Amino acid sequence: MKKITSIGRIFFAIGMIGFCILILIDGDFVVARSMNPPPMFPGKMIISYFSGVVFLLTGLLIIIRKWSAIPALCCAIIIFIWGLSRNVPEAFSDQLLGGLWTNTFKAFAIGGGALILVASYAIEDRSPGNFFLPEGWTGNLITVGQFLIAMFLLLCGIQHFKFIDFVANFIPAYIPGHYFWAGFTGVALILAGIGLMIRGTAFSASLAAGIMLFLWVILLHIPMSVMDPGNIRSWTGVCEALTISGVLLILAGAMKNKSAYGLNKQGLLSNR
Repeated sequence: MKKITSIGRIFFAIGMIGFCILILIDGDFVVARSMNPPPMFPGKMIISYFSGVVFLLTGLLIIIRKWSAIPALCCAIIIFIWGLSRNVPEAFSDQLLGGLWTNTFKAFAIGGGALILVASYAIEDRSPGNFFLPEGWTGNLITVGQFLIAMFLLLCGIQHFKFIDFVANFIPAYIPGHYFWAGFTGVALILAGIGLMIRGTAFSASLAAGIMLFLWVILLHIPMSVMDPGNIRSWTGVCEALTISGVLLILAGAMKNKSAYGLNKQGLLSNR
């Protein structure tokens, strides 16, 4: 399972570096940004650039395998702060359970995924700068991250049916059976979200969902972005999907090593 965890970390690292590049190009915080971002406020660009630098540093440290846990925790804090201040107020103005809710849950899923990454380093890498969590915290961090990702997957699955026309049109023309795949992936997302919270299925659910999202990156997000290279939002989708795919793979690794992470034998998360 170390190979799965390592692949997940690399996906997360590439996503963070990608976010940094997009922030520097756009001058705004791009992670889970809504269709109608709030107007510029004093210091917004500086705060956005600072966030991007933290993401870049985290990605590079993950790749070179040095002191990665603390920067990953900083990423989680930054994403949660932006999500709470920007996405949550917008979501409550969306009565249709549409894209504003998607971005809100997406922000917390990525932030929760960063917490899972922190926990993975605290257990598997005891080098200075990584092994700093108090006893028992690893299970708690994974519990939070697992719940937030599960809620995001469930929401996306429901939206696949609520907005099935939009989802079908989102699928590239070279893939046949648009409505079939829209419904099929909606069911898969719902099952993955439920599976993350059901006894004994967390490993298979996280692994399957992680692979599915990575396939979406290859089959959907990258081709669409290449066809419209100037679209910041499209490239942001690449980074978001890759990052969430990565944290799902890291979570799968944790589920296979439950005792080390302070997880119970039944596959549900708990304290030791």
